[in-house]
Amino acid sequence: MLRENGVMAEAVSGGTKTAERKKILKDYAEKKIQVLCACDLLNNGWNSPITKVLFMARPTISKTIYMQQLGRGMRTHQGKDKLS
Repeated sequence: MLRENGVMAEAVSGGTKTAERKKILKDYAEKKIQVLCACDLLNNGWNSPITKVLFMARPTISKTIYMQQLGRGMRTHQGKDKLS
């Protein structure tokens, strides 16, 4: 639906080939992609200071996992005053 409405969006998962995943993450970091969808793939070891909005659609009862996921967008970045 996002793409159909002109939004540059991509998704990555454990099934995404490594080279394709690297390209998508690079394109996101370079702001060529506006929306990045991932599930249980970027929880640890991935920082994204440019991320301004997190849509957390995956339920979890683990406060630790929730905080790790939230932390993906909590990094500071020039021109970013908050995370929505």
